[in-house]
Amino acid sequence: TTFTANPTDKPDANKPSAITVAEDEIITDEPILDNPTSSDYYKYTNSTTKCTGANVIQQTNINGPQPLSDKTNVAIQFFAFGDTPYDSHSNTCIDANGQKEEDCTAWDCTASSTSNLPADNTCTFEGREYECVRDSLLPYMNGRMEGGDAAFVAHTGDFIRGSGPASNTRCTSYSFESRKNLFSDYGTNFLPVPGDNDWNECYGYDINSNTDPMRELWRDNFAAESSPFHQFTRDFPEGGGGSDDDGSSRPTIYRQDGNPENYFFSHNNVAFFGINRPDGRSYISNKAPVDTNEAWVEHRLGLDSSSESSSCTFKSIVIIAHSWPKESLYDKVLGEYVDACGGTVLPVLSISGNAQPRSHCMTTKDESDMRVEVTVEAFQSGPLLISVVRDPDNGGDFFHVEDVDSVDSNRRCPAFP
Repeated sequence: TTFTANPTDKPDANKPSAITVAEDEIITDEPILDNPTSSDYYKYTNSTTKCTGANVIQQTNINGPQPLSDKTNVAIQFFAFGDTPYDSHSNTCIDANGQKEEDCTAWDCTASSTSNLPADNTCTFEGREYECVRDSLLPYMNGRMEGGDAAFVAHTGDFIRGSGPASNTRCTSYSFESRKNLFSDYGTNFLPVPGDNDWNECYGYDINSNTDPMRELWRDNFAAESSPFHQFTRDFPEGGGGSDDDGSSRPTIYRQDGNPENYFFSHNNVAFFGINRPDGRSYISNKAPVDTNEAWVEHRLGLDSSSESSSCTFKSIVIIAHSWPKESLYDKVLGEYVDACGGTVLPVLSISGNAQPRSHCMTTKDESDMRVEVTVEAFQSGPLLISVVRDPDNGGDFFHVEDVDSVDSNRRCPAFP
């Protein structure tokens, strides 16, 4: 996804820039609640927030029931954000001595076309968005996690600017290491998935293969055992979920053989999947003889539905990807799990980036409100705090979004208190 909200960047010709849309303030609906008295509290209602931006349908969001002030109805809470930092206007790089250079002399890292940026460049693209993530977003999320308000952070992909299929020379060991160090040095319990800008748009991408040098570099930095993001590094908050099946409060992350960017873990009967679904054509989505994403979800759900000790334990499913999963994943794979578990339809939340709205979007995809979609914001927007809220009487799960940055803009870095 190559369009941008930075004034000095040029958007793709076929994708309008979010900068062209006027900014307005929005109001969030986030009072702290005690015990609700309404018998119909656990349902989705229209929110006071609106989905806005150049690449989304302008509409009023829905939202699920809010967490109680004591969190007794919370199964798990986590942050989600994505499409940042791009910083293609930044001229930072690594010099010949291995030192950071704020105004690169060897390369023009600000080149509007990657045809003018050789593949062996050492650019790191550490500008305003990078600084916003480092100095504002990550410290804020860390503080909320330390206070017990969230368990982990999900990034929906695109951490550099793109340039079209298999042509992005911004994908290098230097830019990837810059992002790895940013997310690991300043972040905690951080889980990224690939976006097109850092995956199928990378220079040399081979759509007929499951691997190439840049994909292996992505995996080494952001998913494999060599990566700081391979497993969680701190325990989840106490309460609202208790321990996992191994008795700990830090779930094990399971990763798919050959595709470690695809992950799975569960906590308090909520199943989480991260899948490889970048925008545009890719090997998994268009060329692979078997859809790797579907095979991974089917495998992990199958283990739960066929367990001899305790089967069909999941109460809801969360899928995190850069763009929306294929419909066949919902129809076939999730349908098989429902059939194997007695026919009860599970709530499913899909979280994506890619569209880069100024203010997040939250909609339901069916009349039963069992399938919900959330689109995160981009660039310098604050993250979303997402809660899986569980009805204590009926046991049903609902999804609630707190937009911690109430400004209707994705190019104004929030100054959190």
